[in-house]
Amino acid sequence: MGTVTDWHSHISSTLTSSSVLPSTLSPSSFALRWRECFFTLAHSIAADPTVGSLDDIDAMHTRALEVVLREEGVDLSEEMKKELVRAWHGQKGWEGSADGLERLRKGGYIVAVLANGSTRYQIDDVRPGELEFDMLFSSQLLQSVKPRKEMYLRALELLNVKPEEATMVAAHAYDL
Repeated sequence: MGTVTDWHSHISSTLTSSSVLPSTLSPSSFALRWRECFFTLAHSIAADPTVGSLDDIDAMHTRALEVVLREEGVDLSEEMKKELVRAWHGQKGWEGSADGLERLRKGGYIVAVLANGSTRYQIDDVRPGELEFDMLFSSQLLQSVKPRKEMYLRALELLNVKPEEATMVAAHAYDL
């Protein structure tokens, strides 16, 4: 979802408004580290499914948050952690994202999301930015995780599209 949503501004703003970080920590830097830690965990799960599951993206965001908090020596209540994790739901789209998606769909393209995490998380993310997709594929739904090849192939199979007929837009190098 990070390809079409501005997660960084949203999470940085939430960290700033919650006033939970010491003044020595930049909300922007903290948000970047939190996201980096999330991807480190996600890649370890992709490499070894016994490490965990991406089905519950809130649990993954919580695990990543706790790692960064521990590294920074910041102690938060469980309720505050939950509030920060909830901020990942309901991000706004990048300027022009909704219009771009609409133009693609009007042009006859099938526009789908293929993302790690839960389907509910995707629904919560597309609504505020009025981002319209033909399908939301999650690791939860497909029972696989990116960057495993079978996740991409399963989504294409369900859309009845051959790999050579598809175009992919991604914000993450491992997707391409």
